[in-house]
Amino acid sequence: MKYRFLLLFFLTPLFLGAQTVDVYFPKFAGSNYVFTLNQGTAKDTVQAGSIEADGRLSLVVPEKYKGYYGLAGWALSTGGGLEFIIPGGDFSVSCTEATPNADNIRYEGNQEMDALLLLAKQQDALLQEVDSLFQLRNNANDSLLAVFNEQYRAMDVRYGEFMQSMSENPSYGAFYLGLTNRLRGIGPTLNCFGAPNTLIAKIKQYVENEVNMTYLYTSGLWNYLISMTFELYPDKTDFGNVMVKIMKRIDSDATFERFANDLAMICSQFDWPDAQNLIFDYIEQSRRIPNPKGLVKLGLELNKIKIGSPAPPIKGIKDLKNTLIIFYESGCEHCEAQLDTLRRHYAELQKREIKIISIATDKSPEVFEYHAKNMPWKDKLCDFKGYEGENIQKYGIIGTPTIYFTDSKGNIIDRQAKIENITSLKLLK
Repeated sequence: MKYRFLLLFFLTPLFLGAQTVDVYFPKFAGSNYVFTLNQGTAKDTVQAGSIEADGRLSLVVPEKYKGYYGLAGWALSTGGGLEFIIPGGDFSVSCTEATPNADNIRYEGNQEMDALLLLAKQQDALLQEVDSLFQLRNNANDSLLAVFNEQYRAMDVRYGEFMQSMSENPSYGAFYLGLTNRLRGIGPTLNCFGAPNTLIAKIKQYVENEVNMTYLYTSGLWNYLISMTFELYPDKTDFGNVMVKIMKRIDSDATFERFANDLAMICSQFDWPDAQNLIFDYIEQSRRIPNPKGLVKLGLELNKIKIGSPAPPIKGIKDLKNTLIIFYESGCEHCEAQLDTLRRHYAELQKREIKIISIATDKSPEVFEYHAKNMPWKDKLCDFKGYEGENIQKYGIIGTPTIYFTDSKGNIIDRQAKIENITSLKLLK
């Protein structure tokens, strides 16, 4: 069981927050490079060029990112690169060796990197002791079992104290190491080793109550942590409640809006209406996004359309009673499957006096006409404005297919991504 923490300085990035980073790597003179900063799921390239003949260059954080505090990447075109924490001020990094590593890279004026390197070194030594201890248990006979138990109790105290002190350490370096621990399955207590349920419980506690979302935003690990929550909370009502709990802890408005945007995309992509309703109810109540745009704007519009409420008017259509409204994109595999189901059941729906309205998000008239010509119903709409279209905006469509069904009064009684899930229709795929 090996849990050795490796700082792969020339294999993986660490990010720094500074106005200017003075770099001196003489063994890599002439090499091309790119300098990147993290913003949620995005990795923005802010500088590119070649290392000078004397091995020097300056990496400059643009005015747009003034105050950036987090991880940054410096990657070489020849392979490898360097990651460091930008602490909000100028600093320097140097290495005169042909093979950079944790022992020969030097940082000047960067207390965050000093903190990360020291903590990583201490943790590495501690995890090696833990590994040796568990090897002793695996090879222990009855006479050695008492020795193991005594050493385990002592190690349990030391390990717990170290991890607790790191969780209370306000530095970005401590945050980054603690976060990577969770992502790699290293728990905050010794009893997490070999006990997956205990580890999962500790990770959930960290996600819900501890993780610093502002730091996470610039860590390069934003997507990894959010994706991990999919497995932690299989019940999507639980997922929605936890996401709201996290949003309440976010101090930065920019981070709050980016998180809201990503949650809108996730809920739409995976069709999680229960989570989406909870999340957008809170976003609307919080009033923290005064000028919503993109997916957040559409999600807020969608959230206004509740089951039992009148269907929003559709341009060009007068009557929305007993109507199946499908929003789709031509050529979309999932959309075409739903449209094919409607075609096969069209005669039955006519007999039941259920009207069909299809509304495309297409921007090309040729593409729309090519696909719409095979639809037997009359109301086939498209304004060729994509997701900016009037009807799309009214219904807050953030992903296709989205299907609404109304009753005899024109009130919405269901919203689904698949027709077979509309139970009142009783149609099979």
